Amino acid sequence: MLLANVAECLGDEARRVAEAEMGRVASELGVACAGDGHYAPHEWIRSKTGTILKVDVGGHEMDPTWTGEQPVYWDLAAAAAEWDLNGDQEATLLRGYVEAGGRAPDAPTLHFYRLAYAAHRVGQAAFFAEAETDEEERRRLKRSLDRWREELSRCLAESPAARPR
Repeated sequence: MLLANVAECLGDEARRVAEAEMGRVASELGVACAGDGHYAPHEWIRSKTGTILKVDVGGHEMDPTWTGEQPVYWDLAAAAAEWDLNGDQEATLLRGYVEAGGRAPDAPTLHFYRLAYAAHRVGQAAFFAEAETDEEERRRLKRSLDRWREELSRCLAESPAARPR
């Protein structure tokens, strides 16, 4: 999915960089997995008491646009990407994960999953924008596509494989 979406969106050179990124990240057996993977701001609400709740936690296994169960690193990268977390904000997210008992990913692993998540969201936005008949919704989806294309390009540009040799 990563390679196909990158090639479709940004071309063969970008695909080569993404493929090199895949080679830099070792698959870790035994890493916790989650099946939700939906971290956009609209997935959360704050109750009257101030508690933050996830409102859409089930049924994703029936979604044909979903990648299925992924390592928790995908979820951390997704949250960082969806909420535009960088620097200290991303560090706070990772610190909270570690304090809750998780093992923080190394920087290349988190970068790879952020790249993969952006490619996933590019594919979703492109697919739905093309299929949508309502013009207002199509414009919203195209803005989403632009946002995720920019995130994908940024992630690829930060990859060591993108640097001149």
